[in-house]
Amino acid sequence: TAADAVAGARDIIAERISEELARGETVRSAVTRGYSKAFGAVLDGNGGYTGFSTTAKGGLVYVASNKSLTINEGTTMQNSVTTVDGGAVYLDQGANLTMTGGTVSNNRASVGGGIFVYKKPINKVVIENALFSGNIANCGGGLVIYDSVVAEITNTRMIDNKAVYTGEANPFTGTVVPNSDY
Repeated sequence: TAADAVAGARDIIAERISEELARGETVRSAVTRGYSKAFGAVLDGNGGYTGFSTTAKGGLVYVASNKSLTINEGTTMQNSVTTVDGGAVYLDQGANLTMTGGTVSNNRASVGGGIFVYKKPINKVVIENALFSGNIANCGGGLVIYDSVVAEITNTRMIDNKAVYTGEANPFTGTVVPNSDY
């Protein structure tokens, strides 16, 4: 509904402003920068996110430390471009991801064209019955898991993701527990 879309946008904006305040920005600067970073994600009302170009980590969604993101079946995260990491989603240190179904497609980033998971502690990454397709990055076209994070990935398809280095998915120093079609 429209009310759900407004609530989702409000949450994204509030989270981005909180991140800026936590970095020591003034209130005025945090609001300006927070809105600018939140602009990269727009809920389209059909359970999907469609992106814009941004210079922020996580072209569509940035998940702050010790926060969680759940992506459910029917959610599509697509068409986002960022000049840094995580074309669609960036999970910061200690953030968690549960993805049960859903599609991450046609996103671009420097590292992790689809999703970038950044270091421990306490990251919990569970991805099942998902599709990563058409994402592009310099490293890890579909998915990058970094710094000893353990990810449980089952029944997930990685199709036509492209990278200069390491193609579809790159666990860096993380561990992928796969039962998937790469």
